[in-house]
Amino acid sequence: MLENTLRTKYLPESNLTGGLAHTAWRFLLPSQEGRHTLCVGVPDMGTLRALATMSTQLTVIAGRPQDIAALNDELSRHARTEKIAICRDFRQAPLESDRLSLVHLAGASGLRVAADRTFLSWLQPRMGRDAVVHCQLNSWALQLRHWHHLRALTKALGAADRFWVTPLRGELQTAFPLEERALVPYVFQNILYGNSRRKRLLSLAARAFTRIHILPGLAPRKMLLFRANGDFSPPKYLESAALRCGLDLSGMLVGLSARGLYNSNKTIFYFMPPDSRQPSLVVKMCRAPEFNHRLENEHHALRLVRERQLLPEDAFPQPLFFDRHAGLALMGQAAINGHPFRVRTSGTENCRLALEALRLLVTLGIRSADRAAATTADAGGVLGRLLTSFAASYPVNAAEHRFLQAQVQALQKACIPFPTVLQHGDPGTWNLMVTDSDGIVFLDWESAEPQGMPLWDIFYFLQTYVNWMARSHGVGDLRTHFRQTLLRPSQMSALLAETVADYAREIGLPTQAIVPLFYFCWLHRALKESMRLRRSELDKGQYFNLLRLCIEEKREVEAILLKNMAARPGWADEYLDHAPQRGGIIYRSGTGAPLGLAVSSARPQPRRGGVSR
Repeated sequence: MLENTLRTKYLPESNLTGGLAHTAWRFLLPSQEGRHTLCVGVPDMGTLRALATMSTQLTVIAGRPQDIAALNDELSRHARTEKIAICRDFRQAPLESDRLSLVHLAGASGLRVAADRTFLSWLQPRMGRDAVVHCQLNSWALQLRHWHHLRALTKALGAADRFWVTPLRGELQTAFPLEERALVPYVFQNILYGNSRRKRLLSLAARAFTRIHILPGLAPRKMLLFRANGDFSPPKYLESAALRCGLDLSGMLVGLSARGLYNSNKTIFYFMPPDSRQPSLVVKMCRAPEFNHRLENEHHALRLVRERQLLPEDAFPQPLFFDRHAGLALMGQAAINGHPFRVRTSGTENCRLALEALRLLVTLGIRSADRAAATTADAGGVLGRLLTSFAASYPVNAAEHRFLQAQVQALQKACIPFPTVLQHGDPGTWNLMVTDSDGIVFLDWESAEPQGMPLWDIFYFLQTYVNWMARSHGVGDLRTHFRQTLLRPSQMSALLAETVADYAREIGLPTQAIVPLFYFCWLHRALKESMRLRRSELDKGQYFNLLRLCIEEKREVEAILLKNMAARPGWADEYLDHAPQRGGIIYRSGTGAPLGLAVSSARPQPRRGGVSR
């Protein structure tokens, strides 16, 4: 039970922004295994560490003596130096012929040096067949000031792959081919989206500029990749991984999104056929090898859902291949065509998309329930281990610890069967898509648990949806909004109570487990959150304070969760014969009101549309 969760070491500050979260553009290179990298100019330390990780040798041409001294000082404090050589002039660089795989032009000084004829004559014999020269122009002023340098590079190296880059400043988060007009609407609809008026206007402007083909000239931030062999195909390591499972990526357009700031975040590639307006393939790739197990777990979970038909086939991404390159895991899956849930939801209690998402989570839990997997004593033991980790990290007081320990003991004493379920693990509103046929798709199964805790997906989804309701309506106090919406009589708390009661009956979950599972859902979330927090900030953590709120409101928690647990016939039997069925989910007859989430025991029938093949 909860094998992946218990395997994780929940240490504060262990998943802060890391060096490998820098330099995301490197994933567009032909390979992540560099023979030799040359930096012309002084890069920032994040870039230097990332390039040193992927290179067998890294040479930096720093230019001025003061730059060399500053760089040596930084390296002595922040990086291993045995494979980093620093030179003042390129003629001093210890480079052999055909050894360079990457040349990184750092800033305006690097671009000026690289455009010099003497440097280019020295450089070209030392570049390998698949070598790439990389540079970024981060403002219109730089583009105007260095147009003649770019012309000299183009004359010597040939035309470059050009990408428009976001955000306007700081670490690169997205890069998409600048000339490909078909990609722009998809990018602004599915990746660079937002609810703010400013972002909506930006999206409309970008689409208009694309139609009249002036976006390439207006893009304020651009990235150029000059390739020694003139090959503009997608990264070769991705092509090879796809080809091993029979997928040919040659000729496809490719864009990149690396929006997270943590080493644990994934780099995502979007592959689009030249004659299409939507991607047909998405590839996720780890940034650091210590997080490979997350992608392996996602691939395993998606295959389980598909093989056991736990959800309609277009309610989850279809896994296509799994591979490794340079010690990093990567996974290909069919692209989902649609819109982010947060763009399409009404953000109200009656949102049909939110109710559909809730029904799918109920379906997943009921169809995957294993009633013989464990007992309440086993479940209590697992929760006890989580409590131990929690108390070792967070400033929990004695009364709170006694209360949580009492929840564990009450569960252990029951000594009756406890069903496990296949748990998605992270069904937040940001991990949902809405297909063109209004179906819900759950993305990002990295935290899935094949023998997971029942109800946790339900609790977490409703909490993130309630938060999104608050933000959509300009409510800033999320704690108070959670209390009023889910811990007081309301339409949402009634939905929670009805869902809990029906779900528990269908999977055979003992009543004694419901309240402890509620508290420990937030405790588990607080443990995960602690890895992104500094020790001094733990008492400010969102889920630590949410758990404290629920303990303060323990009478209301129990009243809401157990409101509908009085004995009565199972509702699935009651409605199975006459309720309308859509996508394998049984809806109550009549209007399909928010209460009542009856689920068919039959296997799901696939909806058509929504997933590119």
